[in-house]
Amino acid sequence: MNTMCSRVAGTPCGRAMDASKEFFKRWPTASLYALILYFVAYSAYYAYETYRKNAYEAERPYIQNLFDQCLATSDLVARIASAVKYPESEIREFWATYYGKFVIIENDEVADAMKKFAAKLQYSNQGSFGELADQRELTKASLALAGACRDLIKSSWDLSMQPWKKLEAKHGAVCTNPKC
Repeated sequence: MNTMCSRVAGTPCGRAMDASKEFFKRWPTASLYALILYFVAYSAYYAYETYRKNAYEAERPYIQNLFDQCLATSDLVARIASAVKYPESEIREFWATYYGKFVIIENDEVADAMKKFAAKLQYSNQGSFGELADQRELTKASLALAGACRDLIKSSWDLSMQPWKKLEAKHGAVCTNPKC
């Protein structure tokens, strides 16, 4: 059976063509308005999609930098929190990040988590570093900072991930470090 549409009168496609011709003949003004409305709606949709694409392309470097900085900072604080002996170079790097480039991209939640980690880190010195209580506090602060970074990335990318605070409340702060 031929499924191609033919313009022969009496076929389904032919009847559809005849009906549209009849509509245009009977209501020429309404037909013109319908066409104009269609083109206006299509133009508006195309303009919106173009704007959205251009806005995304303009934001992409910022979002990529945000992701890179969040990942690097989360990794840095995790290395500090899980260190067995005093990680002097990582701590110097943390303070450079704390007072430098991370300030540009952080939001309130990340800033609070950074301050809490910094406060815990200030109480740890070379002599007492690695004590069980300090390690627990640093690990909790590290997880909180990583979670805040995760939420910042989520909100920047409009991702449908569950917020960190809900995950933490549901599962608790997961720590596989034996010192926790």
